[in-house]
Amino acid sequence: MMRTAMIGALLLATNTAAKPASNVGTTELRRATALAGNEAWLRRALILCEREPDRAALSKIAAPPPAAAFDNLFFVGDGLVSAWVVRTSAGLILIDTLNDGNEAEQRIRHGLQVLGLDSANIRYIIITHGHRDHVGGLAAMRKALPDAKIVMMGAAYDVARRQAPADDVPSPDLIPRDGQRLTLGDTTLTVYDTPGHSPGTLSLLLPVADRGVRHVALLMGGSASARLSPADMALYRSSLRRITEIARREKVDVVLSNHPLLDGTAERLAKRARTPLVANPFVMSSRDVARYYSLVDACAAYHQTAQAKSAM
Repeated sequence: MMRTAMIGALLLATNTAAKPASNVGTTELRRATALAGNEAWLRRALILCEREPDRAALSKIAAPPPAAAFDNLFFVGDGLVSAWVVRTSAGLILIDTLNDGNEAEQRIRHGLQVLGLDSANIRYIIITHGHRDHVGGLAAMRKALPDAKIVMMGAAYDVARRQAPADDVPSPDLIPRDGQRLTLGDTTLTVYDTPGHSPGTLSLLLPVADRGVRHVALLMGGSASARLSPADMALYRSSLRRITEIARREKVDVVLSNHPLLDGTAERLAKRARTPLVANPFVMSSRDVARYYSLVDACAAYHQTAQAKSAM
């Protein structure tokens, strides 16, 4: 049941180009398709333009093995939902906790062990938003790591509590301010309030390194927009414009998502493992970063156009 609910929450369908149910929004859909071009991982991101998920197809997606994306950034998620871990000189920062306690144990804690890292060194647990597929393992992680500080927006905590018994969602130790910096050892992350996908969605700017070369990553905390209300859609697109500007200002060259299908996580991790001495496949030009966020926005515009048409 949890997996079914999570698949529905994704609102994603297949790894092929989206097809409109009618001619509504075809201009926006064509724009998104043109932005994707022939790059496989960007064409996969076109699933953001789908209105309904292909549950059967999604349920067959295999989880990538735990792996390093950068010297200090590690993937320990599953095939549909990401959990990222940042390694610092003073411990680990976990971003999201998957669907439930079993996944938190098997994918996160065991995954870290496979990578030679100790989950006991997790100092912060950051929750990108309150949907169950990101917060479901939080209670288990708090039980295993009582001293780790939970970082979560207050509105996201409210969403999580509505989806589960109150005693199943630990309260945050830190409710961050928009633009607040979070420092652990030699690493500083910046937290941005980017509502729309869900109340209390936060996005993260984080430094990463590849063989000692510094890069700047931006993790968008909530991407799907197919079923947003008109008010939430307006918030979502406003947040996306802000994210795009942050990416330009901060010279972001790595885009990350909390869903592997949306940033090509599996393909890029596999390519990095096959060719570790060539350019890191997660690193992008500024033009491609802007293209990615333009594609995400084109899919949102497609859904917004359909909303407006159905309300007429």
